[in-house]
Amino acid sequence: MWICIFDKYNKKIVATGIAEFDKEIKEGYLEWIQVSKDYKKKGFGTVIVNELLFRLKEKADFVTVSGKLKNESKPENLYLKCGFENKTIWHVLTKKEIF
Repeated sequence: MWICIFDKYNKKIVATGIAEFDKEIKEGYLEWIQVSKDYKKKGFGTVIVNELLFRLKEKADFVTVSGKLKNESKPENLYLKCGFENKTIWHVLTKKEIF
């Protein structure tokens, strides 16, 4: 599911977020939580994350987030503010295709 916050006055999307759900393991996960530069530090990221968590509440047994290590915007601060507790780091390895 994809949601956004739209500024009617300036006629632009100011924040977005995506949530997905894996039925097999009942995992919800949040992706691409983004807030436009001029709208940061105004609570829009918190609204997006909390709304996505609310929509996953009845389905998911747990919710995860992902991102890059050493991200300058420090998204982990937003997630901790919204109730996430564990800072476990997972590493994802991918195999290069050989042609």
